[in-house]
Amino acid sequence: MLILASDLVRDLPVTRKEPTQSFQNECLATRIGAPAIASRVIITVPHASNALPHWMREVEETEFWGKLRLEHWAFDRAVAPLAETMAGDLGGKLIPGGVSRLAIDLNRDLQDSSVIPASIPGFGPLDFNAAPDPRDLAARQHLHMCFHAQVEAELGQGFSMTAPSFLVDLHTFDRFGPADVRREVDIGFCVPGATEFALALLEVLIACTRARGAHEPVSVPARVLNVRLDEPYSAGHPGAYVTRRHTGPNVYGAVIEVCDDLFSAPENLQAISMLLCTAIRLAAAKIADVAKA
Repeated sequence: MLILASDLVRDLPVTRKEPTQSFQNECLATRIGAPAIASRVIITVPHASNALPHWMREVEETEFWGKLRLEHWAFDRAVAPLAETMAGDLGGKLIPGGVSRLAIDLNRDLQDSSVIPASIPGFGPLDFNAAPDPRDLAARQHLHMCFHAQVEAELGQGFSMTAPSFLVDLHTFDRFGPADVRREVDIGFCVPGATEFALALLEVLIACTRARGAHEPVSVPARVLNVRLDEPYSAGHPGAYVTRRHTGPNVYGAVIEVCDDLFSAPENLQAISMLLCTAIRLAAAKIADVAKA
């Protein structure tokens, strides 16, 4: 039976319990070098790149793009090395997007008006997206279709397996987002559709971390992190498109969002990868055990 997010949210505890020592030990015992889990893990990273398609080379050479290309608006900063590390640790399949979301957003429906953004807060209108000619538009849409065809092909290989497949849609986010209000979430989950896997991930991460107190700084090595559901985005956000589109029978999905300022210290990348891979292994094992029962 599928459990809907609306059914589970009301059952979540209001206050976070301290993790038990046995659960902490289980988390610590799950090492990066452990064998890959039996089930298929596919990691999609639609916003991995800040590159523009080759036919938009003139845009890349502008001063405007030079300022914009390193902003979160152009891509998810630090997500590519994180995804590569996690895929290697898990033995999973990595599917990165190869184009900036400002050319076409691979994490939006093609019918969504924001799939080719018209403007960016703080930067104004994107002239290179104003009424693209039919060939340009068709070529951008083709990039979108190719990305999703690759996801479908990888998932299709698992449909004949009795073990479930797990789709992890990985992102990073800006601490302040489009507003000047600081986001207090450090690692967030968005749970569209069936929720078993994503909520199992949430449970493991809550057990393996300690929530920050008011004005307490983040500590990745000490795992002092705010792990939250439906932050920084909810399940209804257009950015849950990849997971909504590709999950289904025997394919469990979760959107993971990591604040990009956690990677300001280079050594944090490996620690965050270990933490997330631990959660994925334990959550996937839990779902697989239920599926066997």
